[in-house]
Amino acid sequence: MRSALSLLALLVGVSAPEWAAAQELQRMEAVGAVGAPEDARPPDLRDRATREAVMRATQRVAFPFLDPEALAREPVEPGELEAWLSALLGDDPLEYASRFRILEDRGVRTPLFGADHEMEYVVVVEAYVDVESVRERLASRGVLLVAAPDAPRRHVEILAELDSYAAYRGLVEALQALAGVDAVRPVTFERGHATLDIETHSGPDTLLLALLREQRAKLA
Repeated sequence: MRSALSLLALLVGVSAPEWAAAQELQRMEAVGAVGAPEDARPPDLRDRATREAVMRATQRVAFPFLDPEALAREPVEPGELEAWLSALLGDDPLEYASRFRILEDRGVRTPLFGADHEMEYVVVVEAYVDVESVRERLASRGVLLVAAPDAPRRHVEILAELDSYAAYRGLVEALQALAGVDAVRPVTFERGHATLDIETHSGPDTLLLALLREQRAKLA
């Protein structure tokens, strides 16, 4: 999703009388960054940053499956949602990753955003996340939006304000990359505006949260 794109509204349509099995593995790319004190060993920093990246990849898979109504009952501030989800998923992010590898080892650098440390170690990781394991954990904590992998799909309509075709393509690609989205179809497209029909297992609030989470991840 491009920064020039402004999401105007999300409207829930009628649930489709169709059923589909959840995807077993979800491929994700994520950035992991940890503080890098002068006395730290690079192999240790690389390992910690890799685990952080796998956790972020797992969070991105989990995000579309979170039930907004269940979240509303949790004492979680908006800025604490990522830490809360990390704690909910457990101490070992690797348990959800079927396999993973480092795509980029960026080493030690100055943090791009505000941080509690002066330098950080950064890696970019490709991870294949076990979707069903993530769903089972969310279900066990009572925050799973869709209770079963054969839950009926619904149609969510998105009306977006755009300033270019590139922004339109950016939105489509961002939606297609979200876990729980089966199809993205254009309904109308005209200068400055587009309407898309999203076939998904998630609700509109969850899709919006997932899009915002993806945008933040791409800025890292």
